[in-house]
Amino acid sequence: MRGDGGDRLALLQEHERDIRAKIDDLNACLEIVHGKVTTYEQHLRDGTAAGLWAPAPATRPG
Repeated sequence: MRGDGGDRLALLQEHERDIRAKIDDLNACLEIVHGKVTTYEQHLRDGTAAGLWAPAPATRPG
């Protein structure tokens, strides 16, 4: 099968697997971010969001 496009097929199949793995990773990231969004929305509704987001100032190596 290699002489009749099998190499190209194998390459395409590998590319498809790579893309599916990236989609899985992005979906996992999306779930985390969505959880944070819904939590923050709830804090805003409850009036408890003040001070919740206080990024730490960047520190410089000394």
